[in-house]
Amino acid sequence: MGENLADVDAGFEGSIEYAGSKMLSNDLELEAGMALVPGTFGASYQELIIQDAIDKHFDTEQANFLRSNEPENNAPRIKTLSLFFIDSIKSYRDDEGWLKVTFERLLKKKLTQLIDEYQRKTLPREVEYLSFLQATLASLHSDNQNVHAGYFGEDRGSGDEAIQAEVDDILKNKEKLLSFSDHHGNWETRRFLFSKWTLREGWDNPNVFVIAKLRSSGSESSKIQEVGRGLRLPVDENGHRVHQEEWPSRLSFLIGYDEKAFASMLVDEINRDSKVQLNEQKLDEAMITLIVTERQKVDPAFTELRLLEDLDDKKLINRSNEFKPSVTLNGETKSGFAWLLEFYPELTQARVRADRIRDNKPASRLRVRLRKENWEQLSSIWEQFSRRYMLQFERSGASLEQIAAEVLRDPSLYIRQKPSQVQQRLVSNEDNGRFEVAHREGELAASEFMAGMKYGHFLKQLALRTSLPVNVLHPVLMAMLRDVLHGDSRYLSEISLDNMTRALQTRINAHFAQRHDYLPLDFQASTSVFDSTARQFREEISAEIVGKNVDENAIDDPRSLYQIPPLRYDSVDPELPLLKYDYPQQVSVFGKLPKRAIQIPKYTGGSTTPDFVYRIERQDADSVYLLVETKAENMRVGDQVILDAQRKFFDMLRRQNINVEFAEATSAPAVFSTINGLIEGKAN
Repeated sequence: MGENLADVDAGFEGSIEYAGSKMLSNDLELEAGMALVPGTFGASYQELIIQDAIDKHFDTEQANFLRSNEPENNAPRIKTLSLFFIDSIKSYRDDEGWLKVTFERLLKKKLTQLIDEYQRKTLPREVEYLSFLQATLASLHSDNQNVHAGYFGEDRGSGDEAIQAEVDDILKNKEKLLSFSDHHGNWETRRFLFSKWTLREGWDNPNVFVIAKLRSSGSESSKIQEVGRGLRLPVDENGHRVHQEEWPSRLSFLIGYDEKAFASMLVDEINRDSKVQLNEQKLDEAMITLIVTERQKVDPAFTELRLLEDLDDKKLINRSNEFKPSVTLNGETKSGFAWLLEFYPELTQARVRADRIRDNKPASRLRVRLRKENWEQLSSIWEQFSRRYMLQFERSGASLEQIAAEVLRDPSLYIRQKPSQVQQRLVSNEDNGRFEVAHREGELAASEFMAGMKYGHFLKQLALRTSLPVNVLHPVLMAMLRDVLHGDSRYLSEISLDNMTRALQTRINAHFAQRHDYLPLDFQASTSVFDSTARQFREEISAEIVGKNVDENAIDDPRSLYQIPPLRYDSVDPELPLLKYDYPQQVSVFGKLPKRAIQIPKYTGGSTTPDFVYRIERQDADSVYLLVETKAENMRVGDQVILDAQRKFFDMLRRQNINVEFAEATSAPAVFSTINGLIEGKAN
């Protein structure tokens, strides 16, 4: 006790001693069997982690800032934050402290390199990012830098006003950390945060993309808590939550050699704590409830009976709801449980996919190489696909204000909500003698109505969900609340919000579906597969935008758009049979289109890309290009919007004498039939 660990091994730098009660003097809590690796306490080792963290921060920051880096770039920027866990406060707080000096030296060097690089770039968003970098470097050179900040338990009551203001900014001013500029238009450059342990006191920020640990955590619970600071869906500068499908993002978690097994342990830990433990032998009540609950969010008519009938039709389960060990569909054999996960991916969301948490070793499978020679066969049509298009709406009698007024004046949309209760019962399965937990959910009897949302929050959520301006929604919503609902804010419930969103979207979609057209503009835009500046297809793209699932045993087809195996896909039916089919020789190129490959504007906002493309050679005629959008038979409202947009877009191209055909399909045979018809010269 009190002995300097450096006396045992010179690799323990920083005057670290054993303080008693299982604690080192740097507050590291020791546990039985815990290994202390001397080199990981060294300055040179920690400098490598700092350098790696800075590099990863700016890799992520450039992607989040530039988004779809194009001449006309309207994608909201995403502020990138990095969090460092350290063991020596003195090394950071002191003006000449090792950590502060080292971090600022490495950061200035990186900023100087990036500024030199971006001074040669010309796109508007790149010029903007250059200004952000220059402001960051200028702040670092000032007397009161505003680029990095620290929070430590010892800061409380320190009496230093500057430190206290810094701490308050970190703990209480989340919006400032997520913003790029203040109300005067000056850059908000703070994005590197330092702490000794986890920021336990309610601190939470969704835009932490990099976590670097310059010391060990001790207990596993501390490690889990630290990672939790970065396992959030980020928000953009407008406050909108950005989902993985919209903009894939990852947390970089940099740890020392002494915690190298942590990533695999973390996957197991999260899966053990998942909301549903998946039963691979039998479809149980918990799995049924999860599927039905998730499906009803987009299809209110979906029921347990409909689920069971679907699984029975596909012969995935027997009469006792047990999964069949071997089921063959479309020429492929899997267990009934494996097929269930394919047809109902809601269940897989209860687990962490294998590639969501991984070490940082190179993983080529996470990128897909394009077969450039096949994509080049699509180059002429891609000249049209990569052009920018403007939506032009016809003038009509009804305005958005009128539509909103007519919909929101319906009193049946306003529902007061009662608390719900979940009953769990232990029941015995007579077939296998096992005990299972049965779930039942319902309204809590004899309970009071729940309090509604605050009016401002309810209005903001309705505007975000419907993309309608607040000034269109507010007058009629306020009038209904005041004059019809007698000021009872309990009607501002989640159910009411869902009802209004669905009713407004349905009405607006029906109104504008046939009242718009596409006007081509005089410039191109880059997409996920095409670089408009270089006027060529990319060499490789992210695997996830092609498909989330992988078939390692697929047979290669030289006409495919990608190098396979592996074959990537999203759904078993109809995607897999379309990708594995041996097409007639007249089909010279085919494949699944990645997300954002074409970006057809939707009249509801955002863009859409069809699922498949085919180039079909015909005798005595030019090649024809077939674009296919696959949908389930029970389409959602949003699916119809996508089909309307794609159909109108390709109709516009056909009017320009471009050989393109569009088809929607709910099954693979329907696509095969369309292709055969086009080969024979029949119009779709």
